[in-house]
Amino acid sequence: MNKLRTTCGGFTLTEVIFSVFLFTLASAGVYKTFIQTALNVKAGNSQASFVAMGRSAEQKILKYIQQARAVAPQSTYLDIMTTDSGIARIYFEDMDGNPYTAEDNFLRYKANYLDNNSPVETLCGHVSFLDGEMFRNLSIDAQANSVQVSFHVGDGWSYQDTDTYGTGAGYQGVEVRFSATPRNVQFLYR
Repeated sequence: MNKLRTTCGGFTLTEVIFSVFLFTLASAGVYKTFIQTALNVKAGNSQASFVAMGRSAEQKILKYIQQARAVAPQSTYLDIMTTDSGIARIYFEDMDGNPYTAEDNFLRYKANYLDNNSPVETLCGHVSFLDGEMFRNLSIDAQANSVQVSFHVGDGWSYQDTDTYGTGAGYQGVEVRFSATPRNVQFLYR
């Protein structure tokens, strides 16, 4: 037995306080890193979701226009004459009357616009305007009435959507710009 050691083993109060302080500091740093990583992943997922919504809406709108006989664009809607001489409409709908709150702005498609009981398909959410008009005529060919479509999917203003991290000042989302021409124009000249 060691006669020089007169006390039992253990830590002094200063050592315990110092080790608790270091543990708390390290835990806070790790916690902050985990939180920031989770928020960045959520923002990346939101961006990926906006890109997917934009691509899906573009493909659906292209399909409806290309299968049409004629189109008549206005700034917030596009009337489509279908091959059975019906009138379909793709239109912008703002649920709260404020175009800057993009989470409640939609692009919708109604297969028979003149029938109130016709079902409505939502093509895309989080939609806002680009260049003032969503749909406009392109005078490429006198017979084929081409249309230019442009809109933004995501949050493009300084609005902070509390459910979607990564929104706010800046330009989150995707710009969708394309043109299309009806392919069933021959039905008009029979």
